[in-house]
Parts: sequence; structure tokens; C-alpha cells
Amino acid sequence: MVSEYGANAGVSGSLSVSGSVTFKGDSDVDVDSNTFYVDASENSVGIGTTAPIASLDVAGKIAISSESSTPSQPADGKGYLYTKTDGKLYWRSYDLGETDLTAAGSGISHDGSTADGVLTYKDSDEATVESNLTFDGSTLTIAGNVKANEYIYHNDDVDTFIRFQDDDIVIEAGGVNFIKMTEDGSQDKIMFNNSGLDVDFIVKSPDESKALYLNSGNEVFHINHGESNFTTKIHNTDAVVLWIDSTGVVFNEDSHDDVDFRIETANEDEAFFVDGSADTIYINKGKSSVTTVIKNTNEEAIRVGAAGIIFNEYSHASMDFRVESDNNTHMLFMDAGEDKIGINTSSPSTQLHMTGDLTVGGDIILDDGGSIKEAGGTAAVTIDGSGHVTKIGQDSPSSDEVLTWDGSKAVWSAAGGGNEYYHITLSGRVKNTNGNLFGHAAYPYNAGDSDWTTSISSFVSNWTSGGTTFDANYRDAILYWTIGVAPAAMSLNSARIAYYMANDDMADDYIWEMWKATPTSGTGYTTSLEWTRVGYIDLGGDPSAETFYAATGSITAGNSLAAGDLIGLTVHNPGDTYTSKYHGYHLVLRFTYS
Repeated sequence: MVSEYGANAGVSGSLSVSGSVTFKGDSDVDVDSNTFYVDASENSVGIGTTAPIASLDVAGKIAISSESSTPSQPADGKGYLYTKTDGKLYWRSYDLGETDLTAAGSGISHDGSTADGVLTYKDSDEATVESNLTFDGSTLTIAGNVKANEYIYHNDDVDTFIRFQDDDIVIEAGGVNFIKMTEDGSQDKIMFNNSGLDVDFIVKSPDESKALYLNSGNEVFHINHGESNFTTKIHNTDAVVLWIDSTGVVFNEDSHDDVDFRIETANEDEAFFVDGSADTIYINKGKSSVTTVIKNTNEEAIRVGAAGIIFNEYSHASMDFRVESDNNTHMLFMDAGEDKIGINTSSPSTQLHMTGDLTVGGDIILDDGGSIKEAGGTAAVTIDGSGHVTKIGQDSPSSDEVLTWDGSKAVWSAAGGGNEYYHITLSGRVKNTNGNLFGHAAYPYNAGDSDWTTSISSFVSNWTSGGTTFDANYRDAILYWTIGVAPAAMSLNSARIAYYMANDDMADDYIWEMWKATPTSGTGYTTSLEWTRVGYIDLGGDPSAETFYAATGSITAGNSLAAGDLIGLTVHNPGDTYTSKYHGYHLVLRFTYS
């Protein structure tokens, strides 16, 4: 029923109600401006507040003005707050018996006085103020050891932590395993980027931001990535083995003789080897199937392999080869573009071009003939494939022509009648009494000497019977056995001797020997000369009495004479010691000009 005063009614002054008062609807009730307030929407009552936060919210003191005895146990979910004659405040609920809420006594005591010290439990009545554990409201400081069962997390970041396990520590950030340290019985180890992700590793120095830099994405490890003034040193048990700085890379900086340098390949453990003690650098020291290749901007410059050493393997026209000497930049030069080789010249004009003198210790061989030409290209000497000289000078010879000198050059001229020979002849008598040398004694020298025969063994030295050399001076050679002088360079071809001998009861024939000696310009008459045997004639056998003999000998070795050489004849019998007969002879020596 609505009040006769309408939906909203106000009372000014006192209102006495006998019976029940019921408030209906969803309107709040405010009695005496917040003294008593009913919040209809929240179903709560406020005393001293119009914004109750609980079913009953008292903004002020609550007084219990009547003492009570201990109530009986209430129903489940209910309880009593009351005081008793002892003035204490009690609570009793279905689950909790009568409890003295004022039974705290004098409180828990503490020891220590560290500012910001954290209290830790000591016993039921006392706490300790820790001197090594302080908290100023934002920072917790621990001056001592910290023990963690397994994880230490970053606040509100569950995938950033340090994890401790038995003999194992893992540091992760953002779910990435950056560092893992493990100790085990086989191998202790520290692993960076244990998960193998794209994680770079950087070590800085004061002036280099990437002194050590592992670029995981590129799979590259750098030292001094920023290329600053940074020095890298690698040591072994002796000293610095490798030194890298702004001046370059130095191996074995301290020059230790026991610091070697070695590079291996699949099949050669000393493909490149520096022997520190021997001061020697080897390439392919083990002589295995290692190929050494040196390239330039074109391609391969030098290749060394089982097939040998090859320069300019790919035939580049600009790949020249040059060897310098002390004063010559092109002592040996290969012009690749021109396919020519120069010796002592930088611009060879032929396939082999040499400037300067040439000394050959062996033969010069022309493959199937060729020519020796002057600079203009005109042949001076031409040789055919059989080794015959077919041309000398500018003219080709006609049949039977010979080379002669016209006063300025060699020219071909008529032969003038076949081959030219040179003959030396000598006639005389000799007497042989033993195995000594005997000569013709053309001029008596000592008183009593025969003018036609004499023993010359007393005038020679360093001779033994059958020997091929002896020494004797120029004067004695002229007096006792010299028979001629070579007028030009020539070769002795043959000799023939005809002689008569009386019966002297010898068991063997004479040996006629021809000798040569070379005097020098200004030779004194007492100057000793070396005489060398160039040939001999020996008829052999037992000669008959008073018989005329003739014998011929061919001479092929040691038979060359120079112009001015002396030629001599001696005779001796090496097998007998008795004869007193004189023997006449006529000797002819035949030479050809060289």
C-alpha cells in the first residue's frame, strides 16, 4: 500500500512506530546522513559510510558493552565475537573453539640492528636481523653465499634463468641456451650456443668492438673484425709462434730453431714445411703426389707436379718469364706473346736470341740440316741433313772447288789438282847396341861424336823402354833426332820406312818411333820440352842377315799437330842387348792439311 504521502515520504522530527517497518523496492535507506545506510543494490549496510564494502561496514569503533558467557558451538559457517568478565575479546565458530584474540602477549623479540636488515626466524619468541641480508625497498643485497635448488628466474620472465643441476650449469635468455658448463668424468667442457642457433659471440677490447667475433649466421670466426690497431699472438712452449699486427703476419717471431711450420694435405703431411733448425722451406717434402700451383691475374703461372715443372700451363700471351742477374734484368727472358726466348736481351727477334758470347762444351746439333746466319738473315755456313757442308759464305761451291783466302774473306776456288799432302823424308844410318833410344846425329856436338849415329838416352829424362813420353830440351832435339817442323795444322796419316841391316844375331826387329813436341814463341835452346809419341813402325820377328826391309804403319790416335810442332824419329830394340852393326834407313811421313 502506498503512503498517503506518496511514493517518497519524509519525516521531520521523531517517528514512533509500533510494530514492523518494511522497506520495499530497490531504493537505498539513509538515516541521519550516513549514521545508518542501506545499499539496496549491494545488499549491504553501512554505519558511518554510504559506500559499504561488506555486508556490514562500520566506519568507526565497535563497542561490546555487555559481557557474556561462552556461547554454545554455532552451526557450520557461523561464529560469535564476544567479551567476558575478564575483559578479553573472544571468537567461537563451528570449526574453531573459543579463542582469545588478545592472547598475543608481549610479541616476538629480535636481535641485531643492521639497517634494512631482513628478519629471519630464530625460534617461536625471537627473530634475527640479518647483517648480510638487507632490503631497502627496491634492492635485496646478499653479502655471502646463495644456494638455489635449481632455477634462478628473471621476474615475470619464465624463459630467462640460470639453471643448476648436478655438475651442470645452464644460462638461458629468452629461451636460448647461451652457455652450458658441464663437469663429467670423461671431459669437462664449456659450450657456447649449445642449441646451435644463430647466436653471435663477441669479445671486445678497449679499441676494438669485435676483437673476437663468431658470426654464426655466416659460419665465420673473426679476429680483429674491425681491423683496428690490434695485435694477435699465439704462443707455444717456447715463445710467440704466430704474431699478427699492422705490420703483417710473422711466424716464429723469436727465431727459435725448434719451431717448425707445417701444412698437411690428404696424402702429404708436409705439403708445405718450414724447417726452423735447417733454415729451409719445403713444398711437398715427402715427394708425394702433391701438385703445386702458383697463379697470377691471368691463370696458372707455375705448376709443379709428377709431370715436372710447367710455366704458363694455359698459354697466356701476357705470361712472360724473366730471370735477372746482378746487372741484367733480362738475363733469361721468354716472350710469351711472341713465342720467343731471349738470353741477355729483352726483345728477342728469333725463337732463340742471344746477345753476347757463346761457349759450347759439346756438339751443336742441327736437326736435319740448317744454316748459321748473320744478323741480316744471310746464311754463312749451310749443312745438309747428312752433315755435309754445302755452302760457306755467299757462294755455293762447284765440283772440286776448295776454300781459299782472298785477303779479306774465305772464297771458293778451283782445287788445283786433288788432295794436298805434306811429306817429310829423312835418310841416314844408326847403330843400336842395347834397348836405349838412338837418333841420327845430324851434327856432331861433342868431340869424337859420330856424324851419323848416336845414343840419345843420356839427353832425355822421364823415359822407360816402351814409354810414350819423355822430356828433352830444344837444343838436343835439333842435334840428335829432330827431322822436321809442321808448317801448318795437320794430321799424320801414315809412315813408311825402308832400311838395310847387317846380320847382328838379334832375336827381334827394331822399333821406329815418331815423336812430337810443341815449343812456344821465344823458347830458349835449353828449355825442356815434353815429347809425345804419335806413332811407331815395328816389322816384328827375327830379321835375316844383310836384308833390305820396308814397313808401313797407319796412325789414327794422337796424330794431330799444330803449326810449328817439332817432329822427331828414334829407334831402339827393347828385347836384345847386343849389336854392333850399322843400319841405313829412309823414312817418309805423310800428312794431310786439316
